[in-house]
Amino acid sequence: MAVRRLLIVTYYFPPSAAVAAHRMIGLVRHLPAFSWETIVVAPPRVAGEPDDPALLAQVPSTAPVIHVPFPRGLLGKVSGRLAPFARWVPGAIRACERIMGEQAPDAVYTSSPPGCVHYVGLYLKRRYGLPWTVCLRDPWIANRRSEIALPYLQQMEIPWERRVMRWADA
Repeated sequence: MAVRRLLIVTYYFPPSAAVAAHRMIGLVRHLPAFSWETIVVAPPRVAGEPDDPALLAQVPSTAPVIHVPFPRGLLGKVSGRLAPFARWVPGAIRACERIMGEQAPDAVYTSSPPGCVHYVGLYLKRRYGLPWTVCLRDPWIANRRSEIALPYLQQMEIPWERRVMRWADA
């Protein structure tokens, strides 16, 4: 069976020790048995979440992990106030663009929360036509843990959730 490549975009991945990171480690560890190599795009660390750098040892050496930093300076401060999770998305898209050119993944998998991770998958699906799987570990819109600081911006998430559900392959 030919080996395929899966681009995984997630917010929680080692060194994050959040519960969600453990789920992603398992996916990355077990997919090679089914002829899938993985490439992971995630933040280097998530503020307010525990870190455990030792978890990186569980990630297979064949699975590249691209840690995309949050914006800094004035842009980082403003975006951190308005949309603390989504401020990471533009950098993640740029990283995924590089991966598309260098490694040509066969499919994309996005895992939330936060729901904004799926913006990256939607972009890649529409731009490259790749099969896209969405993992909603927790509700997106119904989850009252605010990803966006301002209530009127939270309302903008409703059509985004609809778009994600409409465009996702699974």
